[in-house]
Amino acid sequence: MAVRKVKSLLRIVLIVTIIVVYLTSLANGTPADSSPSRYHDIDVVDVQDVEGQVNASHRYLFKVNYNCPPGSRIDFRGRCRVKL
Repeated sequence: MAVRKVKSLLRIVLIVTIIVVYLTSLANGTPADSSPSRYHDIDVVDVQDVEGQVNASHRYLFKVNYNCPPGSRIDFRGRCRVKL
């Protein structure tokens, strides 16, 4: 009986640990499947309106950047992530 309880408790602790690690990685802005040391942040040129003012809502809504190098991806902050 005691062995079953210990196994059950360890299984619950493992599941909770995996969930916490995943949520922490999301909060840090880094996907759980990629190492932050493998990527290098470069700035994204902001989308500008007719007057030349930066419109952050366009940047975050569309996440369009035609200056990103091939093989890069855009993170949720609108920046290119380039694999080194």
